[in-house]
Amino acid sequence: MPKKFSEFLEDLIKKSGFEKKEIASHLEITGSYISGLTTGRNPPPPLDLLRKLAKALNLTEKEEAELLYLAKGEAFDPPPLDSTFKIFFKIEWLQLPGFLLSPFYRHPGCWP
Repeated sequence: MPKKFSEFLEDLIKKSGFEKKEIASHLEITGSYISGLTTGRNPPPPLDLLRKLAKALNLTEKEEAELLYLAKGEAFDPPPLDSTFKIFFKIEWLQLPGFLLSPFYRHPGCWP
């Protein structure tokens, strides 16, 4: 999987089946600007243009999120769902009052 914005955008354009000129005319930008984005000569565009580009390419939510993430200069590697749950569980567990974690604490209604 490409880790650079330019490589990922190039793959998305190829996958869409559109020519760069078609996308450029739809977005009202020049073809050389699109080519610059896919070769890395131009930095990633502003957010509003990225969203228009995602819509023009008919991207999935994941593809759009990855495109936006890479545009910020970060590699996209979402955590698996189970690790997200573990992080949530740890946060909730750590917020419990300390006396509940004590092995000597028993709720008054739980006495034998």
